[in-house]
Amino acid sequence: MLEALLTLHEAEDVFLMTLAPSGVDIDEWSSIQRRTKVYLCLYVKPDIFSLIASDSELLTFKEKWDKLKQVYGGATGSTTIFNLWIQLTQAHLDDSQPMTSQLAKLNEAQVNLFNASMGVTDTQYCLILLNALPSSYEVVASTILASEAPSSLNHSEITARILNEEGWHSGSLAALNAARAPIKSDGKKKKKHHSNLTCHYCNLKGHIKPDC
Repeated sequence: MLEALLTLHEAEDVFLMTLAPSGVDIDEWSSIQRRTKVYLCLYVKPDIFSLIASDSELLTFKEKWDKLKQVYGGATGSTTIFNLWIQLTQAHLDDSQPMTSQLAKLNEAQVNLFNASMGVTDTQYCLILLNALPSSYEVVASTILASEAPSSLNHSEITARILNEEGWHSGSLAALNAARAPIKSDGKKKKKHHSNLTCHYCNLKGHIKPDC
């Protein structure tokens, strides 16, 4: 939004230069700097703006803008990298939610960290996946760790095992619920034959007292 606004005002040079461009008056450049820094104050949240508020440390618009890009900008900003790292290393999968989407988010975090030159090794990623599994998947994790050396672990195979286990859990739960389901009644009670009985209330034949 800021780039679009300042481009409309033909002030896009502030994103690229700290010194006045060739042919631009120094006083005019100083005026542009003051006015464009006001846009930062207006459009950047106060808690974030406090990072760039000092004019003694970050004198020009470009210096302030570059600082924001360093901390928050895209896939390589410090805050983004930190959040991705926490998302990956402190992941806990929830067996009450579909595993596919949860695993996809972890894989995306791993790829983004790799692209930012902050990736983990394949073996480390495999161990992160196993550590993230809920307690209901403990047997799967133990079996995988017991059957292979850490260097032989493959995250694609582990993902497949997790999804297979999820399918088995779903099938077992469905079977258990079916076994626990109450027997349905058609709502009709079988009428007993009382034609040879005498009612103790009216002394007539063909029914009994509760039906009288």
